[in-house]
Amino acid sequence: MSEIPLSKLMLGKLRKSSLFSPDKKIVTGKGNRDKPEFLILGEAPGKEENKAGKPFAGRAGKILDAWIEKAGIKDKVYISNVVPLMPLDSSGRIRTPTTEELQEYRFFFKEVLRQVRPTFIITLGDSATWAIIHKPARMLLGKGERLYDEKLTAIYHPQYYAHRGIALKKGAEDFIKAVKFLRRAQHKHAMVKVNLDSGLLSEIRNRVKPALKVLGLLWDGKKIPRNMHDDATKNLWKILDRIKYTIGEDEVKCPHCGADGPCSLFLDSEAECPKCEKIFSKP
Repeated sequence: MSEIPLSKLMLGKLRKSSLFSPDKKIVTGKGNRDKPEFLILGEAPGKEENKAGKPFAGRAGKILDAWIEKAGIKDKVYISNVVPLMPLDSSGRIRTPTTEELQEYRFFFKEVLRQVRPTFIITLGDSATWAIIHKPARMLLGKGERLYDEKLTAIYHPQYYAHRGIALKKGAEDFIKAVKFLRRAQHKHAMVKVNLDSGLLSEIRNRVKPALKVLGLLWDGKKIPRNMHDDATKNLWKILDRIKYTIGEDEVKCPHCGADGPCSLFLDSEAECPKCEKIFSKP
């Protein structure tokens, strides 16, 4: 099964969202959802996708399938959208999601990422890229996003290439370059993955806490303001900047029921307890 399962809480949020209506399907995704190498994110479902209940079911989907085939990653991808519901204008025609809608549905993207846990992310087009990092796709062409340790990159949407008659040549070239770039970047930039069992994370915290006390700040798992320019803060950020979003798992105790649950190593990340299914910020 390629669609991700949605909890009652998640379904409730989607049904209360601004784009939902009874005649629209919640389009989650398709492909390999068992920790695939690549998560490919588009904008939102169109009419064909709404009918099929799967992303990229129309013309753009055929182009994307051809790109994936040429790149040799057919069984290594999961495909989804940043917005899971079809956006329509007042006359019933497909439109681009607004910036407010892209922001509104960030919770859906986070759920896809939490369940799928890919190694890399490729966004297709400006809307999908902006929804995640508030940048247009052109700013990531041929390079990766630093905040994701270059595990995220972007190219234009398949429709962009199709409208210019270059979908199967230039489009495929850009897609294959994106795949190769991400794989190369993995070797160039070693990720810092902290194993809680080894006690390394506790050691880092123990060293950081005194520095925070000096600065009059508290360690609460949230970002520390960057508008402080003294040497102590700069050195502190050098340490904290190394603890990145690894899209990996480590065990952490649930504050609600005490069970061990998976946790992504990122200062703003959340974890879901596998026992009580409550979402909490990692300690």
